[in-house]
Amino acid sequence: MDFPRPERYNDKTIFKEKLVDVFQLLFIAGKGQTEQINILLDLFEQEGFEDYKQGWSQERFDRIRKGYQEPTIKRFKRLYGK
Repeated sequence: MDFPRPERYNDKTIFKEKLVDVFQLLFIAGKGQTEQINILLDLFEQEGFEDYKQGWSQERFDRIRKGYQEPTIKRFKRLYGK
């Protein structure tokens, strides 16, 4: 009998799931993609999350965009067609 492989679950997986809600709320509120990412960058910097405490950089901006924001928007559009 073949069982599906369990999804790897760690603190970043939980964090990413919570950011889905944040990005959806910002999207619904009419915030543009750049503004959404800048809000998260400010929050990450304020809280000292990973290396974001070192301030803004294009690499960190792109990391949030590619890793968190774009997948969320694609999922939202797929589910709700907006």
